[in-house]
Order: sequence, then structure tokens, then C-alpha cells
Amino acid sequence: MPSTSVGCRERASSKRAAISRTRDKLEARSYALDVSHTIGSDVTLDDLEAALPNGLHDAEIHSIAIDYVARTARFILDAWVGTMDMPAGPERERYRRASLELTGLQYLAIQPPDFRPQYHFADTAPVKTGGLSPVDVPSPLPEDAFEAELFIADWNSFIQVAATDARLTWLD
Repeated sequence: MPSTSVGCRERASSKRAAISRTRDKLEARSYALDVSHTIGSDVTLDDLEAALPNGLHDAEIHSIAIDYVARTARFILDAWVGTMDMPAGPERERYRRASLELTGLQYLAIQPPDFRPQYHFADTAPVKTGGLSPVDVPSPLPEDAFEAELFIADWNSFIQVAATDARLTWLD
């Protein structure tokens, strides 16, 4: 991993401040925000997760579209925007429809679903996020690329991705 220069540290500090402001807006129920515009360019999935109340945990994927020519991937999902410190009820369990677009796509690998009876296919695929499992990449990734992994609990499998930028836009 390359060493971090002072400029990168300053940019990271600035990003952390922007993420904190974004989280404050979300907690104030200012749900009409495009997270990537708030954080700036060169956003990773980790940045987006830090800006959302629950990250992408328990998000529900509806569809995935991959454009290898344009090097993009687009996930239509419902992101959980309620928080456990809210009173029990609809606001605590609130989800918002969003488009998660990854640009500068380097790879997207979807493991096959597990067809054993305890795993099933629903109308959506609930997401859990976590540590990255190794993926065989034939050549080094660009320096500005990030890698991320989404665990689909109902499938007992992972979606692994590398890209250079992530953007979350609310659709409702």
C-alpha cells in the first residue's frame, strides 16, 4: 500500500468533516440529499457507508446493471435510514429507494447463490457489509481505486467490486 502524503491526510480530514456534516443532516431528517455531492469527488463505498445512519447494512438490492464499456455498475436499492435510537415505529424502520452508481469500474464479481433450503430468494437481496475476501485480480488496481464487498445474507454469497468512485442518489 502506498504511503499517505500530507495532502492526502488533509483531504481525508476534510472528507471526515464532510461525512460528519452529512450524518448530522441525515439525523435531522434532511433526507433529500445526494450523499456524493456532500462528500465530494473520489468517494468510496466506505465514505458513503460512513455518511449513512446504518451504512449499507440491511439495504435491500432490487437490481444490478453493469455497463462494461462505460465501466459503471448501478444498484437500485432500498437503504435503511432509520436508527435504533428512534422510537419503535415506521420512522425507525424507514427505508429509502436509492441508486448506487459505481464509476471507473475495475471488476464486479457475484458469487453464485447457495441453493440449500435455509437460503432463499425474495423480492430483494438484503445486504450486510464486512471485511474483504481476497479476489484474484489479474493486474494491480489503479492507485485511486477502492475495493468493497457486500454480503447477501439470503444467498449466502458475496458481491465484490472495485471502482474509482461511488455516488448515492435518492430516487424518492
